[in-house]
Amino acid sequence: MMSRIDAQWVDEAGKSRVSRRKLEDLSESGLGIRVNDPIRVGMKLVVRWREENIPGTVVQCRQIGQNYLLGIKRDAAQETESK
Repeated sequence: MMSRIDAQWVDEAGKSRVSRRKLEDLSESGLGIRVNDPIRVGMKLVVRWREENIPGTVVQCRQIGQNYLLGIKRDAAQETESK
């Protein structure tokens, strides 16, 4: 897939963060994105892709080389809206 996205979240210090990165994978239940810095499991974020805002929760974060691959589960409300 490899599309550009913006990921937005609030870090542990309460600071709003945005990262422009790559969408690796997309499904009805979640998505995978590649980022520069790790984002802890359980963190809420919003992924902006094309005209869509996809809210979700980080369920996996693993290092691949110098980047991190995040597994994000879509919020239940978003799953219902997209069907």
